[in-house]
Amino acid sequence: MWQINSGMHLNPLSSPWLPDICDSLPRLNQGVQKEEVPNFISGLLTLSKSNWNEALIKHLFIPAHVQSILSLPVPYCDQPDRLIWKHHISGNYTSKSGYFQASKVIHPPISIVTLQYSKFDWQNLWLLNIYPRIKVFLWRAPHEALPIGDQLFPRCHITLKCVHCGGMESITHLLFLCPFALRVWIHQSHLYKSAVLFAGLFGRAEISCYLNKNINLSCIMHNALDAYYEYTGIIRDHMLAHSNLTNATIQTDWIPPMEGVIKVNYDAATSRDHHCGFVASIARDSDGVVIGRFHTYFRHIWDPGILELLALRESLNWAASRSWHYVIMEGDALQVSQVINSRKIIDYRTWGICQDVWCLQNKFAQCLVQYVSRQFNGLTHDLAAKVKRCYIQAL
Repeated sequence: MWQINSGMHLNPLSSPWLPDICDSLPRLNQGVQKEEVPNFISGLLTLSKSNWNEALIKHLFIPAHVQSILSLPVPYCDQPDRLIWKHHISGNYTSKSGYFQASKVIHPPISIVTLQYSKFDWQNLWLLNIYPRIKVFLWRAPHEALPIGDQLFPRCHITLKCVHCGGMESITHLLFLCPFALRVWIHQSHLYKSAVLFAGLFGRAEISCYLNKNINLSCIMHNALDAYYEYTGIIRDHMLAHSNLTNATIQTDWIPPMEGVIKVNYDAATSRDHHCGFVASIARDSDGVVIGRFHTYFRHIWDPGILELLALRESLNWAASRSWHYVIMEGDALQVSQVINSRKIIDYRTWGICQDVWCLQNKFAQCLVQYVSRQFNGLTHDLAAKVKRCYIQAL
């Protein structure tokens, strides 16, 4: 698939370029002729080449594909379009991701329920104060990545039968439909406790599958409860570890820059319900005096990871327009600072934004990008939230 940067040499109807669509090609609205579509994807941009031509795109393509197009960030700097592998977050082909895609085509997953979660949901999962193996289990279950019957059968040709009830063993069956699983749900109703219990349940069920023998309910409940008490223990240990931190290791306030340097704090806010995002920045001098505020919005982009990088890009562009020569860009998204400073792009969707950031950095005599805890980015966070409230109220 092509990742669009300039779009000057690719046809929108024949060159695959939309990552969220099966064949990566947009569909025309009923009654629209192919002759109405620009010859090149760059023709779908405004005259300034800084935004998509929303009116034209809505006229040409079906609504579902309009959203997919408008959610693509448009780079500032002139960069060539590039081929990527959309089935891996880096955009690079790996044998593992290729095998996974081929397996899905040859052996479609057997699933009764398809669950959809956003990147924001998974970020919340990884932030939970629970043991990593439980987080991994909760991630693997909806991704159909647990070694159970319907997943192992195409590879190992083992039985598809559930060891407890004889039904076809799928993830949905194992967690919700099997009479054995239902008895576990009846025993324990608390959501988080149940999640840990099922991690314990799966561990015992997996053993029983390979040993081909049944393990009674009381045994599984005993082992699963042990996992739960271990889970509560890590919460207690986590709180105790934080209480033992010395005051010397804790930042207590926002730190002003050196004289002659401007510190620009940036942040982003997102609204998944309204499918839009907001960025804001506040500039302060060495005395901590606010010397400027900036904010803008993105009508069709609401992914938090993309928005944080857009917040940095827009803030840099604003700082350059103010003719500041020495700046420190400070945000509370650690991954943004790591990506920009290491020059190692993790998510292919941010490739164009990162190129823009690195180009903009060259406009300054000195430009540092660094991380700060959210509690010391409060002014900018509040500004982004205020812009979000005002925008939504005006809808």
